Amino acid sequence: MFEIVFEDPKKPGEKQLAFQNSWGITTRTIGVLTMVHGDNMGLVLPPRVACLQVVIIPCGISASLSEQDKEALLAQCSKYLSRLLDAGVRVKTDLRDNYSPGWKFNHWELKVLIPFRFKNE
Repeated sequence: MFEIVFEDPKKPGEKQLAFQNSWGITTRTIGVLTMVHGDNMGLVLPPRVACLQVVIIPCGISASLSEQDKEALLAQCSKYLSRLLDAGVRVKTDLRDNYSPGWKFNHWELKVLIPFRFKNE
């Protein structure tokens, strides 16, 4: 870029161009990251750099669901959680019972790129 040249030590008298690059992170780089991965709703990071890559939200838990079916659904969510953790995926299961699945979807879709939705059928 700046035409920086040096004399080749293996071939005296012959000039070589220097390879130039910079790995320094700057505010401009952070700005580009924000422009590329952001929108009016905020910053959405790609899965490789996001704190959480997957959120498991159990669906179908209602007052009419038997306790046995509820335990089976939560056990299935635990299986998915352990398989994803073993695969090196940063995952969380949202088992809060004071929020509806729709509220949880909205909450996590604002924070996580792709939530994992599972309904035991």
